[in-house]
Amino acid sequence: MEIDWEKIEFNEYELMILEKLCRKPRFCRNGHYDEKSLFQGVKSDKIGLMRKAIDKLYKLGIIHKYPAQSRPDYCFHQEYYPFVLDVLKRYSGQYDFIDIETLNIKYKKH
Repeated sequence: MEIDWEKIEFNEYELMILEKLCRKPRFCRNGHYDEKSLFQGVKSDKIGLMRKAIDKLYKLGIIHKYPAQSRPDYCFHQEYYPFVLDVLKRYSGQYDFIDIETLNIKYKKH
């Protein structure tokens, strides 16, 4: 499925998830994030919005879901990393949780 990154409007919660995935990238063969780690630092009354954001990102094909010990784990393909960085940079002026310096990290290709 081809993703048209320029046409997708992301909300705050979707961007939070993408930012967490980019901050410490765990690509499909390296490992996955569980919901608890993606929701870390989010107020409990916002967890439902985070779950909706995960569902939207999953339906768009940006992140992938894997069953792990009776819970879903998530990751995204390494090929999406530069596109997600561009999306986060595009929204960095609107949300203070997006740190451009952190997003410019180096990652090892496998």
